[in-house]
Amino acid sequence: MPLGGKLQVEDIYTRGLALEEIADPGTGVAIPVSRSAHIQIVTGGGAETNTLAIPTFVGQRLIISMKTDGGGTRTITVASAFNASGNTTIALDDAGDSICLEASLGSAGVLKWNQAWTNGPTLG
Repeated sequence: MPLGGKLQVEDIYTRGLALEEIADPGTGVAIPVSRSAHIQIVTGGGAETNTLAIPTFVGQRLIISMKTDGGGTRTITVASAFNASGNTTIALDDAGDSICLEASLGSAGVLKWNQAWTNGPTLG
């Protein structure tokens, strides 16, 4: 603690830590995995789909959330299981549903997604 009993206060910058916003790719399209990102999904009235390939690098993070619920469900099929239950699908069907996936090396040395947290989506 500095002299005078006051704590030092500094501006703290998190340069490079904020996730880039990626536009909803739309239904039937692969979700990009070239970088860490936040993707906000907007659904129409019917069933919609996306695919998600294996991650590109260890520590990569994707947050996928439903911004607008148009009445349909967006189901994302992940290239491999992303949690201990062996789930490979994420169904977002209500505004606010979200999931965070983080990349690590699996037991065979292959990159894989890991479920860090969820808020509402149905996993299968």
